[in-house]
Amino acid sequence: MQNKKLFFKHLLSLAALLVFVFLAVGSTDTDSSKPRDPNAWKTEDNKSMAYIMMEGFVKRRLKSPSTAEFPGVFDGKLDHVTSLGGQKYRIVSYVDAQNSFGAQMRTKFIGEIQQVSGDQWQLISVNLLK
Repeated sequence: MQNKKLFFKHLLSLAALLVFVFLAVGSTDTDSSKPRDPNAWKTEDNKSMAYIMMEGFVKRRLKSPSTAEFPGVFDGKLDHVTSLGGQKYRIVSYVDAQNSFGAQMRTKFIGEIQQVSGDQWQLISVNLLK
């Protein structure tokens, strides 16, 4: 009897999961009959992507990039990004990472980055402040 109840419990869980997946997949709001405008990126607010791209440029300048920890969305990460117009952004933020002695240090940075195409970004400047 116990095995039967457990089986039905798992079966019910599986059915609920399948319904959820079906609803999630079926609720997409894209119209595949209309092609996406290849120049749409020129007018989008890409603050979050600008921050993510800047993280990569900053990591390349660290002694131990694998230890880098940047602020998250709940830490006000997007408050650190200012749109300068023309898909150009200024980021004033910080990163916590190990220095050459292995100590975890906070380093502030300021940089500018510009989106030059739908998926390409150009670093204008980045300065790590001690």
